[in-house]
Amino acid sequence: MVARHDDEHPVPEGFGFGAPGDAWLGYIRAAEAPLPAPGIGRYEVVEEISRGGQGVVYKARDPDSGRVVALKRLLAGSFATASMRRRFERELEAASTLEHPNIVSVFGMEIADGAPVLAMEWVDGVAITKWAASHRARLNVTEVVRVFLKVCDAVTYAHRHGIIHRDLKPSNIIIDRDNEPIVLDFGLAKMIPSDGTEQSATMTDQFVGTLAYASPEQIRGTCGEVDVRSDIYSLGVILYELLTGRLPYQFHGGIVQAAQIVDRTDPVRPAALATHLDRDLEAIALKALARDKEARYQSTESLAADLRSYLAGEPVTARVPGAFTRLAHTIRRHRLASAFAATVFGLVTVLGAVSAVLAVQYARQHDRAVLEADTARAVSAFLLEMLASVDPMRGNTDLTVHEVLEAASLRIDSELAGQPAIEASIRQVIGVTFHSRGDYDEADPHLRRALALQRALHPGDDPDVAAAMNELGHLMTSLGRYPEAERLLNEALRMSRAVHGDEDLAVAKVLNNRAKIMYMRSEIAESEPLWREALEIRRKLLGAEHSLVASSLANLAACLHRQGDYEAAEPLYREVLALDRKLLGEDHSDVGDVLHLLAALLRDTGAYADSVTMHRQSLAVKRKAMGDDHPNVGFTLGGLGKTLYLAGDYE
Repeated sequence: MVARHDDEHPVPEGFGFGAPGDAWLGYIRAAEAPLPAPGIGRYEVVEEISRGGQGVVYKARDPDSGRVVALKRLLAGSFATASMRRRFERELEAASTLEHPNIVSVFGMEIADGAPVLAMEWVDGVAITKWAASHRARLNVTEVVRVFLKVCDAVTYAHRHGIIHRDLKPSNIIIDRDNEPIVLDFGLAKMIPSDGTEQSATMTDQFVGTLAYASPEQIRGTCGEVDVRSDIYSLGVILYELLTGRLPYQFHGGIVQAAQIVDRTDPVRPAALATHLDRDLEAIALKALARDKEARYQSTESLAADLRSYLAGEPVTARVPGAFTRLAHTIRRHRLASAFAATVFGLVTVLGAVSAVLAVQYARQHDRAVLEADTARAVSAFLLEMLASVDPMRGNTDLTVHEVLEAASLRIDSELAGQPAIEASIRQVIGVTFHSRGDYDEADPHLRRALALQRALHPGDDPDVAAAMNELGHLMTSLGRYPEAERLLNEALRMSRAVHGDEDLAVAKVLNNRAKIMYMRSEIAESEPLWREALEIRRKLLGAEHSLVASSLANLAACLHRQGDYEAAEPLYREVLALDRKLLGEDHSDVGDVLHLLAALLRDTGAYADSVTMHRQSLAVKRKAMGDDHPNVGFTLGGLGKTLYLAGDYE
């Protein structure tokens, strides 16, 4: 069972509202009780430093030696459960066996006021991420990597002694006044004795760790899968944060949401957030962060080896270097010898000119693919954060979708400055969403900005430009600005055919929107060939049972209906209705649209009673799917009113 809890550490068994009788009340009272003055046992407490899920840490002084120490005491004090005490003892057992300059020293454990207290070396410093942020103006990437490399060496030392930390995070890595990192808090450590069996102070399948830095296997609660590679993942998160100033994933909910985000999305490439980063260093961070354990570094030694190779200007294993990359690394390491080689190289440069011309086209395609992948990841991250704003865990359940979209709109200018590809994609998503909700005026500036950015990024015929032009043209049709819509969609259709060919889904989408203008202008017969062409493309590429095919069938049926061919239109409407219900469910807005169209056809054939029934069905579906204020609800209300009037039900 996976324990869902918001604190850094899970609540142990027997602690909480499920505890026997009123024991939980005693635990809470003990946890919140003021510290017995003037200290704990023989120690003089100076101040409280921090509180976690179960423990509280104090800065204290040992009067016997005069030494400043860190004291860790269980929150539950003398009410601590056996499991809590076992975990406390595990921290002592784990840390006391480790003697490394970059691992905190543990002096021992004693009982004070009936509760166990752990005495440790006092480290005067700040968390590693705060250190990096406060020195960012003076630090270079190389210095950050050198310090981080010492952390890797400390974790390697722990692994060699059979200890997996399981809670590596910035607050557990302190940079002291000498710029030395110290790894703290082995309270969640997992020990691997020499016989190979694993011991831990946590229950099987219980989440342990800190969500933002936990490996996918930890988040899933599969304790049996946790090994040294879980620590490597946590190190990857920390390295990513040190390099970019942000986490690879933004979690705002609980474990379930975190698991979904990690399983379904990839982190934004570090170089997309910090353009000065070397691709080798980026590759190291992403390999440590691999979702699949088998794709990560298999040991902290191999991670450290790649970091050392990076610092030495040598190739790293995180990505297989090509011939040019190997040459670049060789030149970097042997600058003097390379000077003579450069002279010889100049003589053969002309011979490579023809090959270079052929390579340009490939490079452009490759760069475009990389840009699109980076943009997709960044857009996914932004939108996930936007959607997380309505997470009930954050108390924002009263936010409307419109308010969420407006809040996201305000964030774009401040957060995406200088990132036109990402800004264009996000503005297009927000604009299309506003459009689909009937908020046409709000959609307009986003779609116009998206088109302007895409045109600046991709001069000439380009699929992204055509797509942005199509969306803006579609919106202009909804606003009744037909001349502008026609101009945009004609150009989008020409460009889509030029970059995709005649048989492509993007072409079908523009054909669909172009035909809609003609339909709205009552050029019904002229629109029919475009509807049919879009339908054939979609059928050929998607098969018979697809929602886009159903949409094209509905458009063709409406076209035939408007031309008075009721006999041909009605079976098409009913085919679409059955298909939409199968693919989308009874409550989808598309089902409401088809019910409305079929109701209108029944009215036109004089079947008023059936038309009223179907209009009411359409109205119920649309209100449920879109709310009372959507223009589509207004269309159906008008259709129902017209049918009732024709049926003589004037009231």
